[in-house]
Amino acid sequence: MTATDRLWGLISAGEIPLDNRAAMAPMTRDRSTPAGVPTGMNAEYYAQQASTGLIVTKATQPSDDGQGYLLTPGIYTTGRSRGGGMSPTRSTRSAGGS
Repeated sequence: MTATDRLWGLISAGEIPLDNRAAMAPMTRDRSTPAGVPTGMNAEYYAQQASTGLIVTKATQPSDDGQGYLLTPGIYTTGRSRGGGMSPTRSTRSAGGS
């Protein structure tokens, strides 16, 4: 098996199956509304990365007090966690990500 085959072959991280060994490092993307609701830009950005084996994300505040940067998404209310219909998780999975 070549190095390329190993890179793009199936693997698992514990119980999580991954399509390949590629990983995308955490990157802050200030694309949400001022109220912390993800927008279509958030959803599109992560959908474009769907073929990456593992996407490590950050800049998601767990509470209103936990916001470190403006325009980052929150997950502490239903509207925010569902992305106002623009869910980055849903769009990533629709594009083939897991």
